[in-house]
Amino acid sequence: MVTRTVKWSVKNKMTINYTIKIFSIIVGSVIVICGISVYVINLQTSDLKHEIVITKTNVAKLISSTVATKFSEKITTLEIAGNNTYVQNTAYANYINASVKGIPSNMDLEKRRDARQILDHDKDFNVLFFVMPNGDMYMQEPYSAQVNNKVLNFAFRDWYKGAIANHATYVSEAYISQATDRKAVAISEPFYSSNGSLIGLWVGLINLDSLEHELSSLDLSHDRRIVIVDHNGNSVVDTSQPQDSKKLVTYANLESVKNALDGKGGSITETINGTQMFSVYEPIKIGTHTWAIVLMQPSDTVFGVILATMESSYLIIVMIVSIVIFTGFFMYRMFRSNDILTQKLLEADVKKEEFSTMITHELKTPLVTIDGYSEMLLEPGLIGILNSEQTNAVSKIAESSKKLVRLIADILDTQKLDLCKMRFDKKNFSLSEFMKEVVESFSPLMKNENIEFINSTTNDQIVSSDKNRLMQVFANLIKNSIDFVPKKSGRIEIGSQVLDNEIRFFVKDNGIGIPKEKQENLFKKFYQVDTSLNRRHGGTGLGLVICKGIIDGLGGRMWLDSDLGKGTTFWFSINNDGSMDQVK
Repeated sequence: MVTRTVKWSVKNKMTINYTIKIFSIIVGSVIVICGISVYVINLQTSDLKHEIVITKTNVAKLISSTVATKFSEKITTLEIAGNNTYVQNTAYANYINASVKGIPSNMDLEKRRDARQILDHDKDFNVLFFVMPNGDMYMQEPYSAQVNNKVLNFAFRDWYKGAIANHATYVSEAYISQATDRKAVAISEPFYSSNGSLIGLWVGLINLDSLEHELSSLDLSHDRRIVIVDHNGNSVVDTSQPQDSKKLVTYANLESVKNALDGKGGSITETINGTQMFSVYEPIKIGTHTWAIVLMQPSDTVFGVILATMESSYLIIVMIVSIVIFTGFFMYRMFRSNDILTQKLLEADVKKEEFSTMITHELKTPLVTIDGYSEMLLEPGLIGILNSEQTNAVSKIAESSKKLVRLIADILDTQKLDLCKMRFDKKNFSLSEFMKEVVESFSPLMKNENIEFINSTTNDQIVSSDKNRLMQVFANLIKNSIDFVPKKSGRIEIGSQVLDNEIRFFVKDNGIGIPKEKQENLFKKFYQVDTSLNRRHGGTGLGLVICKGIIDGLGGRMWLDSDLGKGTTFWFSINNDGSMDQVK
């Protein structure tokens, strides 16, 4: 009974501990989620608002630039046409008739023809006309508009007064044209004789209907509007009014218009006709004047997207928190399952390593016997005499046995690298002595293969590393090079370089080289450059993988330089961390 009570107590404590952990995780998660979410929502709201303002500002700037360019083109057109001598000629001034509000239609045909060409080419002009120095109409095209004028003299107009006062091309305020009975803006260009007396004014009337139509065709909802005002604050364009409107509305009292006419750009929330409007404004340079463009929209509409986004975000937060709380009820089982699974994985790793070691050992055991008897059979007279065919067969058995031993060793080393179980025994040794040992180990093999073997190491250094593993890397690389150098003119060079932070080694050969497209796969398991069935060179495809794994384990790096037909150089390095002393 006491034992059961003790077990129950221990189990109960574990349950309480798990419950506390679960509760802590849930509370912590809720706090973190809410905190991060509120921060992100505020950040997104700020970014979204900034993005809306930037977008609208860019639209306003684009329209401002477009309108300024349009008027600049009109001014240039009038100036070019006005430079013609016959345009400045007023030879028929004596024929000005009050009944037709100028000269008859059959007079000064050159000037009329020039005016019609401009009107045909540029639909933004309503009418073109020439005015005498006193303000009387000289001629106008189309002629029907000339006849429809209500007055002969236009000295009262802003475009007349401005051009006379400035002695230069002048863009007028917006006004209701007597010729078209519509809103218009005039561009007037005065001409002077050589003695400075005024010859007359060449005037073009801008078709604001065309401009209004262009702006109204933009993707605007019913509650968005574009307003362009002249330098006096009167509407040039207002997309909220009918395009055939004859009203001149003033917006001079709006803060946005005042700022734009002062040459400023920006945004503001202001009350217009009792509605809170968000306005983005930009100045427009028109001739010698500054006009203004204002993009208006109710604030609730502009920032409604932000409010909807915030509502959706908070709803998502509630859903996430609910999911977290609901998930907390299953966390106890998850903890227990994770503990059990972790233990099983650890046991599986141990069994995997034991199985691999056992298999390797069991495979090596019969190979020892095969190697032993193969050597005895090849030894003349030891256990009998073999004929040439038998000797050849036994030699192939011995060679295959050695290959299998190397394959088993490679697989075992690869597994150790995968499991991070390869051990490194770092000791101090002489660099030059080590390189001499490499030469001595492989010189007999080079001699048998008629390969020139060179050690280009000239300096010495005390190195702290795993000498045996470095020898294993050299062995793999040198054997690879032996397989690929020419049979009668093979050349293999090994060497080392002492740098500030590392010591570099290399194995260089004059073999066939490696194609660029195959170099990136060289350090993958079982990869062979030549995968054909009749490939000349053998190998497991693990040698370079093991080499790279060893160098990585020693804290170094490995790479190669190779071109097809120009040989290959394998480089590898180990750290020179300051624990090495120069040999005196």
